[in-house]
Amino acid sequence: MKAKFFVLLSIIFVLIFSSAAWGKVEIPEEIKKTAPPYPNVQVREVMTSPKGIGVILTSPADTPRVVSDFYKKEMIGRGWILDAEKDLGGKINILLVKGEDKFQITVWSRKNQGANFILFLKKKEKPGKE
Repeated sequence: MKAKFFVLLSIIFVLIFSSAAWGKVEIPEEIKKTAPPYPNVQVREVMTSPKGIGVILTSPADTPRVVSDFYKKEMIGRGWILDAEKDLGGKINILLVKGEDKFQITVWSRKNQGANFILFLKKKEKPGKE
């Protein structure tokens, strides 16, 4: 199941970066309620689907490790449990769970120019919700 989640996010990443026209967008409220804001980021893209909601951000001043450590510490402090963490040669994937909700952070660097990252939230749908 973890592998499918990582694959889904990687596919979304490829689609966004191969064709997106970046503009002025805001971090979705659902993400703001779940995860703390990272300082001095640029919001690149917001993704919504029946599977969840995500946002692509850039921090020009920090490394992928600094960003991933920030979110790991902050999310664990908010009651999330670290379920998986992989460093794939500079691309860091972290999966956290809280009940049946899942939160994934994927962080990487493009040409060693800061950190780009995706925050993806998959919440369990409540019964009766369409």
